[in-house]
Parts: sequence; structure tokens; C-alpha cells
Amino acid sequence: MFHDGKFARMSHDLSARSPAGTASPLIGDPEYTGRLVSGGSPDTRELVSTVERLTEQVNSLETQQLNFIQADIQHLRELAVLNRAADALGQRRNFAQVMLETASEALAIMQGTSAWIIEPDASGKIRAIQTAHGPLTDPSKLPLEARDLYDRVVQEKPNDPLILPHYDPEACDKLFVAQKVATGKHLMSVAIIYAPPETVTDSHHIRLLQSLLQQAAIACENARLFETLSGMIVDVVIAMALAIESRDPYTGGHVMRVTAYSLLLANAAGLSDSDKSILRLGGLLHDIGKVAVPDAILRKPDKLNDAEFEIMKAHASVGHQIISEIPQLMWVGSVVRSHHERWDGAGYPDGLSGERIPLVARVAAIADMFDAMTSDRPYRKGMAFDVAQKEIARCAGTQFDGNLTRYFVDLAPETFALANLHMRKWRESGNRLGTLGIIDMLDLNLPRISS
Repeated sequence: MFHDGKFARMSHDLSARSPAGTASPLIGDPEYTGRLVSGGSPDTRELVSTVERLTEQVNSLETQQLNFIQADIQHLRELAVLNRAADALGQRRNFAQVMLETASEALAIMQGTSAWIIEPDASGKIRAIQTAHGPLTDPSKLPLEARDLYDRVVQEKPNDPLILPHYDPEACDKLFVAQKVATGKHLMSVAIIYAPPETVTDSHHIRLLQSLLQQAAIACENARLFETLSGMIVDVVIAMALAIESRDPYTGGHVMRVTAYSLLLANAAGLSDSDKSILRLGGLLHDIGKVAVPDAILRKPDKLNDAEFEIMKAHASVGHQIISEIPQLMWVGSVVRSHHERWDGAGYPDGLSGERIPLVARVAAIADMFDAMTSDRPYRKGMAFDVAQKEIARCAGTQFDGNLTRYFVDLAPETFALANLHMRKWRESGNRLGTLGIIDMLDLNLPRISS
């Protein structure tokens, strides 16, 4: 610091060098500063040096402030991108959909032209490939560079991204970058993006990509766990359906046909996807209560007498009781319990009538009766489909819902065979979850926002 007297004298020296009536030149002016330093006193030179240092510090602070502002803006942009991606990934419950969304977001972040999200199986072989535009069903169409990167990531599982140029020297305007999509336990997939060098080699873009893929890994794992749980539920349902059919040799394939016809009618009547999911599982389980019916009654080749029929009728309430023990199947309980209710209230077990009968149960009631009429029994021959349809129509407004009946009698006979074929393919398929909204039926023991 300068003493007051010393600083005053230096200020006087600076003022004395300015033309009268004009403002003092800026110390930062190189020409003026040079004259001042060469011709000024030691005190003046010291002052000029001090001012120059202060000017440099101010400029440095301004630069730092600008850098901080730019960093904050960049950070906000990153948060916006990740928030958008998190929101999109959070809406996906299907593994393939999560992969599709991940490919799309990765492509946008890296400003690339192609992206592949490759899912491995437990042995490291390619199980599925998703692009930003849909699945790539033919792995041979994967670029050789992408395949090589995939193999390296699966074998080495590196934390840092792997980068490869195009193997064709005439197509070197972009680079391939690969990054694992992994949780703490599993390699969920490998992300490969074909993008410009300025993004592939930029730490900001790579950091943003890695953040996206961390979120994608969690979403992928959740989706895979959910699909595994859902698959187990469907497998249990099918096993239970086959178990009851194995006890009754006269109704082989009944639950499959009832399910097929229920879905056929549900489609014609415009029921929701949720209702169709309930009918698919409910149709398979609608007769599960027959496990409690004695073999002498269940396998009787003749018509049941009144006492036997009363015992048989209990299968609806018994089946509902069985299903009630499995919270994840609570939504199909209405089909199991109420598929023998009648529109006029003369059905069982609760004597419900009209719209008090759940809609899905009204659909299953028509499908169940139709299959019973068209199936052969030891004591009678099954009706022709068109004859059975007319009988269903005759019972509209008494036994069956009149509106549903109108849709049912308009179905062409060949559609029933097609429905059975689709049902058989679904049962034999390795992926039976695409048409099932299991999430709408699961009891998570949490308040529901929507039904």
C-alpha cells in the first residue's frame, strides 16, 4: 500500500502529464504507458505496474466468470437432456422399448447417424439388436466395426468408451464409439454409436452419454426383472390351466378355446387392452375351482343330476378363493367367480344381474357357453358353429348381455378357428408378454393413481 502523501504526489504527476481540460489517458493504453514508464519517476512506474497487475487480475476474473457462466449453462443443458431421457425411460416397461429409447437418445447426444443397442445373452452371444428406428433382426447387417467393438466390450467390460475408425479409409468422416450399459451385477447391453470425431473425442459428450447409459442400465434391469416376474406369472397360470384340464378328459382344450373366443369377442366389442389382458389370464383360469370337484362328478360321462350339479356349481366360488390367495392375480378373480352369472340374475354363485356382472365375466360367459355347445360330449354331439351362434342370440337379454351378443353373432365362423390358432401360437411362443398388460394387474400394495 502507498502512504497518502506518496500516492497524492504520484497522482499529481499523472495529472500534470495530461493536457489541460482533457481526461487522463487510460493506464492500459500501451503507447501512453510506455511514455509514462520511460519518462516517469520510480513512484510513477510502480503505480503503472500495480495498475497493470490489477487490470490483468480483473480480466482474469472476468474470464473465470464467463467460464463459470458457460459451465453453468452447459450443466443446465446436460440436466435438461438427462431429465428428458429419464422421463422417457421411466415410461417404458418393456425391455425392447427401453433399448429403443436409449438408442434414440444416444444418437441425439452424440449427433451421430447410426446407433445400435446390442443385448447379449448369458454366454455373450447377441440376443437382440435395437436401433433408433426399430429392431435389427439380422445381426449380419451390423457393421463389422460395431461387431468387433461389441465383442471387445463383452469380453473386457471396460469402464471407458472404446473408439474405432471406419475400416474403409474412404469413409473416415466418423468414428464408432462403444460403451457398456451395465448395473452392478449385469451387462445389460452394449451401446455403439457412429458419430463425428468432434463429439466422440469430446469429454463433455462422452460424459453425457455415460450418464444416459447409467440411467438406461437401471431401466433395462427393471424392465428385465419385470418381464421375468410377468413370465413366471403366465407360466404358473398356464400350468394351473393344464392341471385342471388333465383331470377332465372330456373337455380337453376347453380353457384355451374359451380364452380364444373371449379375446375374439373382446376385440369385436372394442374392449380395452387391460380388459383383454384380464380375459387372457382369466379365461385360462376360469375353471380352476374344478380341482375341488370329485372325479366321480368331473369325469362322469352322463349328464349330472341336480345334486351333482350343485357340487359342480361350487367351482366358481372355490376358484375365486384360490385366486384370492395370489395377489398378483386378483384382477382376474371377477372372470373366475362370475362367468356363470346370468343377465337375468338366475346364475351363480352370487345371483348378479345386468351390469352388476363385471364386463369381462359377461364376455367369458358367452365364450364358455359357446364352447360347451360346440364341443362333443359322450352323451351328445357338439353343435355346428352357426347353430350355436343362433342359440346364443336366442338367449340375449336373459342369459347373456344383449350388446355383447350382437357382436358375437356377427363373427364369421372361420374367425373362431383363427382365434384358436392365435391362442395356440401364443401359448407356444417364447415371448408371451407382448399382449399382456401385467403391470395393470399386479398388486404392488401401493395407492393407485389410475385403474
